[in-house]
Amino acid sequence: MGDYVVESQEEAIRILRSALEQVVVLEGNFKYAVAEGIVAIEKQIPKKPMQSYYNEGDYVWECLTCGNTSEHYQKYCVYCGQRLD
Repeated sequence: MGDYVVESQEEAIRILRSALEQVVVLEGNFKYAVAEGIVAIEKQIPKKPMQSYYNEGDYVWECLTCGNTSEHYQKYCVYCGQRLD
């Protein structure tokens, strides 16, 4: 096999999903590991949190991946690990 460099996180996800679809029989633990790898890569792609208002004009930031909120804007969701933009 020649050397191949994956150019983006999106490309890595596409390659892993394709591998899962093409292989008919995968050992359970291996299939689970690949699926978890996809989830981990997806969480590294930044998503903008939603700003929600509550109680007298204060606001919270809501993670669109898990739905949890934080009173302070952070680089990562403290609940699910999603990278925030």
